[in-house]
Amino acid sequence: MIKKFARFANDAYCILRAQLPAGRKSELWLNRIHPSGKMLGFDIAYFDRPTLVGLYREIFVRQYYYFRANIESPRIFDCGANFGMATLYFKWLYPKARIEAFEPDPATFAVLKEMSSKTALPMSPPTTVPSGVRTGNRILHRSYNARVTIDECRPFSTEW
Repeated sequence: MIKKFARFANDAYCILRAQLPAGRKSELWLNRIHPSGKMLGFDIAYFDRPTLVGLYREIFVRQYYYFRANIESPRIFDCGANFGMATLYFKWLYPKARIEAFEPDPATFAVLKEMSSKTALPMSPPTTVPSGVRTGNRILHRSYNARVTIDECRPFSTEW
């Protein structure tokens, strides 16, 4: 119970100190309290609720990816886009941004592509490409449990 309260208080602090207008802060807070597949005006495709809630807290509430752009339409490359939560964050933060989303995992890419079509965001279509500079076989690590550490992830391989 104390851990949940501490997390809640920390999230409140993160939202209060965010460099955003009050209206945007209230949007963040509402979705922090009542997370769902429809947040901040976006219809979100996702794997499971714990992953959605965890990424929402990390990206939107805690503002880990926040940056101040010098122009209102920055070009952003989201490499390893997962199912697109950071892509949505960047579009929410900078509505005129030009975003390129890349995801090498075929299963995750399918969800990213669904998210892209559901949200109807004006962005380039997501691309499935290997991450890295060499061609050949690569091992990707996929977590089947959002609470595991990197060392506990089960590996799988794919060919490009």
